[in-house]
Amino acid sequence: MEKKIKTITIQVSEEEHKEIKVVVAKEGKTIKQVLLEAIAKLKNNQQ
Repeated sequence: MEKKIKTITIQVSEEEHKEIKVVVAKEGKTIKQVLLEAIAKLKNNQQ
């Protein structure tokens, strides 16, 4: 079974966008990777 791809759009200021890009670049990851890791950590903390 093929997974459907969904898109998430959030509005951020130019400054926030630049900060996000710098932070994830320093980690050598994509915004998606960092977001999914953060969600996983939140889920683990709730258990």
